[in-house]
Amino acid sequence: MRLCGDTFKVKSTFTVRGAIIAFITFFVSVFLLRVPMFMKKQIVREFDPFNNKTRVVYKEAEDGGLAEKMNDIVSRNILN
Repeated sequence: MRLCGDTFKVKSTFTVRGAIIAFITFFVSVFLLRVPMFMKKQIVREFDPFNNKTRVVYKEAEDGGLAEKMNDIVSRNILN
């Protein structure tokens, strides 16, 4: 079935180069939006008196939740 005497041409609309550029742009933007969340976390040594050992733990820095709030605002407004 033809619409308006022409066939549907997806090949010229969605090119490989355009898809690659869109994918890279999306990946980089998502990564950059998550950087503040990664920056507020840190790996520290913490003494455990119960086991009498020092452990390496993954902790979040005390920043009042600013990085999380900024991430939520930017992600909800840009990605949605």
